[in-house]
Amino acid sequence: MTDITIALSKGRIFEDTAPLLKAAGIVALDDPESSRKLILSTNRANVRLIIVRASDVPTYVQYGAADLGIAGKDVLQEHGSSGLYQPLDLNIARCRMMVAVPRRL
Repeated sequence: MTDITIALSKGRIFEDTAPLLKAAGIVALDDPESSRKLILSTNRANVRLIIVRASDVPTYVQYGAADLGIAGKDVLQEHGSSGLYQPLDLNIARCRMMVAVPRRL
């Protein structure tokens, strides 16, 4: 069976992705928030997770260090997405931009 490497980042992306991976039968054996490991093993011998900075996820996929990655759409747009394919929007880690200005008197 072919090995699969998934690149993702710590924090909100990992937290929102973990339930999706679990539903697919993939569970990380270490907690990336407390582990200093770059590569996390999973309960599936042929699947491993690479924990990198969010901005590095597309680069790892583009150059073959990871087979697929999970990153925000903003990261893909900033990267330029050359050589990358976005097969699915997971609708996770959505953010809103808030702007505050002082009230005029």
